[in-house]
Amino acid sequence: MWNKVVGKQCNLTLFLPQHSPCWTLPPFPFGHSPSKFWFASASERNRRRLRKVSVKGDGRCLFRAIAKCLAHNEGRALPERLEVADADALRKEAHKIICIEQREKFEKSMIIEGNLRRYCQELLKPSFYGGEPEIWVLSEVFQVPIQVYLQTENGEYKKIVEYGKSFWNKKEGGGVLPIRLLYNGVNHYDALLDY
Repeated sequence: MWNKVVGKQCNLTLFLPQHSPCWTLPPFPFGHSPSKFWFASASERNRRRLRKVSVKGDGRCLFRAIAKCLAHNEGRALPERLEVADADALRKEAHKIICIEQREKFEKSMIIEGNLRRYCQELLKPSFYGGEPEIWVLSEVFQVPIQVYLQTENGEYKKIVEYGKSFWNKKEGGGVLPIRLLYNGVNHYDALLDY
């Protein structure tokens, strides 16, 4: 899937979603404590058992977690060297959209805190933390839902946000497999995979 999607061009009109069939605007909750969790339905909880797969906390954690989920969903192995290569490729793809193709729209929207030029320079560094803007963009690139979860005190995973909800019904034959990320609430992502 990765090789097929990277070359795909999508006419992203970030802030005019009614004019673009391939972009949706999710809320931006991080930076604020979510007052409510988005609970999975009872049938979804019964169908899906998730397991946490830890990723290295080297600044690539978001991209590593997404790479692990993509590999798992495609049924392919992902050794460490390929995980790093995939994570770096995901970072470059997010950078291309945020900092080149849609830069003006990101500047005007002020979604990125601080100086966008500096952010774009930092985003290329492997140790720079990726977060919500990158999740938002990569959901669009892969046209797949990306769900972010927090772990509760009793060990359950609670979904707090989902990007790309519209992609659930757009895949031919249904059966789209979402990317599930576990956020620690501070600065780290792990992968959540089906058993």
